Amino acid sequence: MATPKKSCTLDPMPTPLVVGCIDILLPVITKIINLSLHTGSFADQWKCALVHPLLKKLGLDLTFQSFRPVSNLQYIPKLTEKAVFSQTHEHMVVNEIYPDLQSSYRQHHSTETALLKVMNDVLLKMNSQLVTFLVLLNLSAAFDTVVHNILLERLRRDVGIRGKVLDWFSSYLSIRSRQVSIDGSLSRQFPLGCGVPQGSCLGPLLFVIYTSSLFLTVPRKFTVSRTTHSCTSVSEQTRITHKMWRYVLWRSVYVTYGTG
Repeated sequence: MATPKKSCTLDPMPTPLVVGCIDILLPVITKIINLSLHTGSFADQWKCALVHPLLKKLGLDLTFQSFRPVSNLQYIPKLTEKAVFSQTHEHMVVNEIYPDLQSSYRQHHSTETALLKVMNDVLLKMNSQLVTFLVLLNLSAAFDTVVHNILLERLRRDVGIRGKVLDWFSSYLSIRSRQVSIDGSLSRQFPLGCGVPQGSCLGPLLFVIYTSSLFLTVPRKFTVSRTTHSCTSVSEQTRITHKMWRYVLWRSVYVTYGTG
């Protein structure tokens, strides 16, 4: 039951009441979760997220761009997601499926480990009198860009998920929707044709799996370039930089929307 106990308006029972009666309800909740996993289906009633728009910081104008959406999910579905996350995460750790350089959304990893890796690489190249090009990509609303059929293929091909388990993920991603809540008033439901649920423990893990192909392609493409190109002029450095930018930008789009 180690999951956030925040209530959601869409919950049929308030979360504190469920937690307070857990001794009585636990067998029923366990049966619901096991039934979902055994049948490979995620109930349609669980697929709607409640979105609360929150001001990014005080002092901003009350415009659409000044708010960030905060998703709130129902409690029982979050318990089901937690069970799936725990088993999927353990499978990926035991079989060493996580990319070696993946720092986000992993225990004992953070922006600090990523920065240490980059700084160490730069210092080593400087010590070898080589030039380092650092390319930074920022995906706006990254979780909303995930294409479901590509993600399911990567779950099958890269993680080894098949059968009922893959059916469960397919059901989990399909027919999702969200409602906006402002001062207690609810909007109509808006269908979501792509993306992974925000506010869930599975969302970050699925995004890591979705983008893991970048780790397999970008380093392989440019390892030779870093060691064989002798940048003796500013113009040559600029040419290589533009070439690398074109490749990385193309590859990031290809990995996101293609089959790579």
